[in-house]
Amino acid sequence: MSNQSTHTESLGRELAAGIRNGDTVGLGSGSTVARLLPAMVSAMREKGVEATWVPTSLQIQAVAQELKVRVGPLTSPDIVKVVDGADQVDSKLNLIKGGGGALLKEKILLGSARNSAIVADEKKFVEKLHSMHMNPVKRRLLSHPRD
Repeated sequence: MSNQSTHTESLGRELAAGIRNGDTVGLGSGSTVARLLPAMVSAMREKGVEATWVPTSLQIQAVAQELKVRVGPLTSPDIVKVVDGADQVDSKLNLIKGGGGALLKEKILLGSARNSAIVADEKKFVEKLHSMHMNPVKRRLLSHPRD
């Protein structure tokens, strides 16, 4: 097992430890969550714990379905925890989220959850935020035009 796999497995177990049977857990998008979700599910299954998972992207929904876990809608009530990755983190632990296309959905989940865990590996740490010329943008269709 590689060093990264060992860290992912360990972190997945730690994140899963606070999830109880029947909890609803929000999932951000991206490679960090795609790697952590199998480790979390494995740790929970060992303890006989099942949760409902609320993905914010099709990528993470596909990972959840591959793992054969219960998937709920973005409108799920009482989200206990959200697990997501950061796009950039500075030395003061300020961070940028939203480099991908699921920013609005992630903000909805993060705003409604009791707890959140934002995860970043060493590649995400930068001296100055926005140093990679990325600006998070969110869009939302507020209404449909009438003919």
